[in-house]
Amino acid sequence: MLRRQFLAASAIVLASTTFAPLAHAQGEPVKIGMLAPVRTVLGNQAVEAAKIAIDMANAKGGLNGRPFQLVVYDDGNSPVEGVSGMQRLVDQDNVKIVIGPYGSTVALAGLPIATAEELLYLPVAAKHPDVTTSGYDKVFRFNSTVKMDGDVLVEYMQKANPKGIAYIGENNDTGRAYLAGLRAMFPKDPDNRVVFNQLYDTSSSDYSGLVTAAKASGAEMLYLAGNNVEQYGNIMRVAKELGYKPKYLVLAPGILNARAVELANGGAEGAICTDIYVPSMPGAENAAFVEAYKKKVGIAPEKLELLWFEGASVVTQAIQKAGTTDIAKLAALIHQDTWTTPRGELKFDKTGQALSTPFIVEVKDGRIQRQ
Repeated sequence: MLRRQFLAASAIVLASTTFAPLAHAQGEPVKIGMLAPVRTVLGNQAVEAAKIAIDMANAKGGLNGRPFQLVVYDDGNSPVEGVSGMQRLVDQDNVKIVIGPYGSTVALAGLPIATAEELLYLPVAAKHPDVTTSGYDKVFRFNSTVKMDGDVLVEYMQKANPKGIAYIGENNDTGRAYLAGLRAMFPKDPDNRVVFNQLYDTSSSDYSGLVTAAKASGAEMLYLAGNNVEQYGNIMRVAKELGYKPKYLVLAPGILNARAVELANGGAEGAICTDIYVPSMPGAENAAFVEAYKKKVGIAPEKLELLWFEGASVVTQAIQKAGTTDIAKLAALIHQDTWTTPRGELKFDKTGQALSTPFIVEVKDGRIQRQ
């Protein structure tokens, strides 16, 4: 039954693929694959952000009159579904460029396929360090890494100097990586500092036991990590309902967004996180992106929407600049050039990691603001 549901959802998503018709379009469309958890709010918003970039590229003529076409499959935030979707993009749709997936575990599961098929692979949002350390030279991450964010968060954490930290994260490689990063912030006493840690399954929906145990630990800081905003947003809501008001509420780097704040129903007030983007950043490119996204979706974009937009924007810019879809040439061009995006000029290091400087953000009066 689950397989039938997945295939049905995939068919619906594939049917929604888009390209803006060109007045003088010639030849077949240039297909760009995308994997995203489209059954979630953030996944749907990621697709909409990527579509904006595709529409902008098509308004500039596509590739010599050939329109860009986004072909989307639902990865379900699951390695199994992600691999299935990627294989379908390659075998069924003859795609050689894949943007996504979102979660690190899904991105890592797709890396062997990308390498074997010599794809241009852009897991734009994945944060696990191994995504760009395999030696494959055609993979690009637009998000900051756990370490990049952690370097900024360390200063805040050490200044706060909490008496005990309760950690709640996903039961997967990403959740364990966040926990390891948290322990590394206090190398002299990691075991005494992290007094409680518990991992939850990505299928979980009841968090009262987790929150109750974290509260009983007496930790001054509650540290949350995860890929699914519905889960960690509701954990903050449950904490508020159970009267758990830690002195410090910190979310793993880069995961705080307005949807989580909304779901927390007041439980996210004062929450601290690090990020690389807020919609109020200056610049004409950002203003155009925010305006286009608001017009299409009705709300301001956040970091995740930015990353998917950037992925589609940079790859279409590269194709138009190179005048070809040759994957080796595109990868070399993306490595060597500087790209204009809503957050400013973007460059990549030799591993394919985007160079950026995270900063601290905080929830104040229900809004995420740069501290």
